[in-house]
Amino acid sequence: MAEETPESLPRKVPDAPATPTFTDKQRITVAQAWTRASNLRRSALGIAYFQDPAWDILLLVYLEHLKGRALHVTAASTAGNVAPTTGLRWLQKLTEDGWIERRTLASNRKCVQVVLTDQALVKMNALMEAVIQSDSKFGLQRMTIAE
Repeated sequence: MAEETPESLPRKVPDAPATPTFTDKQRITVAQAWTRASNLRRSALGIAYFQDPAWDILLLVYLEHLKGRALHVTAASTAGNVAPTTGLRWLQKLTEDGWIERRTLASNRKCVQVVLTDQALVKMNALMEAVIQSDSKFGLQRMTIAE
């Protein structure tokens, strides 16, 4: 009978670390908080210095996706708190860069909706989940006031 050596013994594969499960409600909460923070920043410090239309548009399209809705181009173009023509340019750039896609409704060819691409959805979910994890580890409620 052959002697068993460590190399001949079956190795136990370590269990994969538990992957946290995130809900759309958590993702919505983070995205809405981000939107509120952006709006507060604009109102407190002035919109001229803090325009971020691409991010504002992505957040709104993402929120609508999580709520099971698509966003009309008109609404998306004004989401960035910029002139509609500027918003349309940002929508075009986001489309070219693979973040969003436009879909025409079969029932109304004049109605165009904006949705996230599959890749953008993966990236936005990952970002929101990273924020959720970070908050659970280092969240504001854990901070102490510096003296």
